[in-house]
Amino acid sequence: MLGIHEGRVPEALKERGVQFWASMPLRTKDTIAGVLVIAGPSYKMLASKQAELVEAFGNQISVAIHNARLFERLRQSEQQYADLFENAPDLYLSVNRQHIIVGCNKHGATMLESTPARIVGQRFTTLCRAERQEAVQAMLDRMFLQGRRLD
Repeated sequence: MLGIHEGRVPEALKERGVQFWASMPLRTKDTIAGVLVIAGPSYKMLASKQAELVEAFGNQISVAIHNARLFERLRQSEQQYADLFENAPDLYLSVNRQHIIVGCNKHGATMLESTPARIVGQRFTTLCRAERQEAVQAMLDRMFLQGRRLD
């Protein structure tokens, strides 16, 4: 750590040719994620326009860090949902508008004495008794048409 040097460039950096440095906190929504440090051999290296450009660059870095953190939280949330879906003690099926099963949890497949791979791709009505298939198909059509869930 360089420590506090009251606005002066530390000797160790001066020996390496650094005569000037500027820093900018990289802020995310709630915290400071880091610091952008610009250093060089001359005080004149950052004219007003260049300083504005560095500030804009720092702001973009802050946005990128914030977005990366949001993406990670989303990924964790999706993983948690997938774990809950897969390991639920009930049968969960996802069915598209064409009545094709597009998702089935492991426990549900076990309840159906099958595997998710065998169930996905089948028509939902194949899981119903023959005499109920037409009624179930009509119910699914109404559900999708009205935007309702299956009760």
